[in-house]
Amino acid sequence: MNSLEEIQNLYLLERPLDYINSKFIKLTSYEIKRNNIILKMVSSTIINSMREMDDLFNCMYKEIFYGGSYYDKLKVGKPNEYDLDLVQQLPDICQPEVQCSEHPGFVQVQIHGYHNILVLPSSPENSPLLKITNLMENCNYLSTNKYLKWIESLVNRALNKFNKDINNERYIDVPIDTKEALKMMTRLAKSGPAFTLKLTGKDFDGSDIQLDIDLVPCFRFGENDWPNISGGYRPNPKEKLIYKEHFFVVPKKPREAKLANNPNMERFWRLSFQEQERELMGKNKRALKPALKLIKKMRDRYEHTIASYFIKTVFLWTVEIKPDEFWNQPLCNVFFEMLKIYSKYLQTYNIPYYWNPGYNLIGYLKQSTKVHICKTIQNIIRDISNSLMDQTDPYMVGRFLLSKEEYEELKVTLPLTKKQEKLIAKSRNINMSSTSLHQLSNGDNSCLMNRSRCDSTMVQVVKTFTERNYSKNIN
Repeated sequence: MNSLEEIQNLYLLERPLDYINSKFIKLTSYEIKRNNIILKMVSSTIINSMREMDDLFNCMYKEIFYGGSYYDKLKVGKPNEYDLDLVQQLPDICQPEVQCSEHPGFVQVQIHGYHNILVLPSSPENSPLLKITNLMENCNYLSTNKYLKWIESLVNRALNKFNKDINNERYIDVPIDTKEALKMMTRLAKSGPAFTLKLTGKDFDGSDIQLDIDLVPCFRFGENDWPNISGGYRPNPKEKLIYKEHFFVVPKKPREAKLANNPNMERFWRLSFQEQERELMGKNKRALKPALKLIKKMRDRYEHTIASYFIKTVFLWTVEIKPDEFWNQPLCNVFFEMLKIYSKYLQTYNIPYYWNPGYNLIGYLKQSTKVHICKTIQNIIRDISNSLMDQTDPYMVGRFLLSKEEYEELKVTLPLTKKQEKLIAKSRNINMSSTSLHQLSNGDNSCLMNRSRCDSTMVQVVKTFTERNYSKNIN
């Protein structure tokens, strides 16, 4: 299929893709409103308790940064997972320095003001600053292990202030509008740098509520601390966006097994440029987020172990090379092109970190896993292309994005347009012609005599084919 034919046929996907985005990916307004109330009530209660209990946390805490897929408007499925960064900032007396490490994408934070802290006079004002030394390891580097243990103890102590029910389980009452409060049971789970608040309860209609709130502690730094370009990092892309000077460091270590025995492992902090990424992907790119969500939906459909951020990174690299006009094409064009680009990255078994391409985000995955994911996406692209050629199944893209139940619902609730019906009818006629031509090429000319019900187009196609073969035989 040439590019023009492909572009024309891709329009068959536009309506199903739009429908899938609105029906199976878009969030309901009630769930959004209700969950936001629960989220703010629970998070503010916990953070206020942490600030009251610990003067160092109160001294360094600045704000919540609402990050992740939900707040980037890239969430697929129910709005039940939230990422909240607990943004802190080291006092000036610490004189912190962000240093590039031997592992791209990760840095170390050294406290050059360590000795200045030690000589501070004892006073209520200086008391929290003296505690900072408890978060350091050898050579005055911030320790991810010590920092996470400290935050974990604070979160647990804050949760212990919640009420207990008759089963000795913690809960919090959350008022919703003018109705009585929802009773939300709470427990804490730990995953990487995040402390996950798992909330469960019943809505007023008896339906289940399940929310996961990831509290991710981090430190904020400004542009003067931006990782050195000589370390492989790209500069702050000021010319491309509304100026955002801050970036975060998160207490997350590399996953690569080869670094497991590194003596400096607890010095590693993962960089986070969420504000800049949000700007890069946010303006004059109408189809970018819908296309990204569709590929994430496909990821979920096949249960691929590819993090959302890895798919987002493929789009960030494409934003770098594609003009805004590309993202303002019909969704079907952007989706299929991005699926091909995603496949190309998978074929190299490398999705480079956008901010430092020396770091392969999928480098830690088993080779067999990478091969399996790559082949699956290649097969999907092939099947979509083949289906576009015969144009007989306008719903076929749903098979690669939806569960079996969702796919059946799609076929029932999304009727064909008249244009689609005509295209399908035309395609079936062409396919019938191709079948008859194949029979003729094998010497079965009897079909021609028995096709009294063929339309004039079909007869002409067969006649032309016969004359052409006859001419070849004469020559």
